[in-house]
Amino acid sequence: EALNVAASAKLAQQYVRQSKFKEGAELFEKIAPLDANLAAWHWKEAAQAWIKAKDKPRALTAAKAAVAAGPEKRGDLLLHFWHRALGLVFLEAGEPALAVEHLEAATKSTTIEGYL
Repeated sequence: EALNVAASAKLAQQYVRQSKFKEGAELFEKIAPLDANLAAWHWKEAAQAWIKAKDKPRALTAAKAAVAAGPEKRGDLLLHFWHRALGLVFLEAGEPALAVEHLEAATKSTTIEGYL
């Protein structure tokens, strides 16, 4: 049976909110390839959930998949959040060079003073 991407994304978010990080990450990874417009975002969400689950290797794999699928294209604010989240994931996963690249891109993608 085909997955409903929107409904599955909401369920994955609920898993993460309930501290079921592994379940949320796995579901985000499962739906990421199903919608090219949302793939970068869902991979980013999976990477964040894996970091919370303390699984750095899987977080790194998901973050690299987000980069391969990205960048986020739905708007400048979402692009900022995407880069910022990936930067923090890369930093936590022990990849400071990749972290710097995304954190710098996050600051370049917003004019909102509070986000700088």
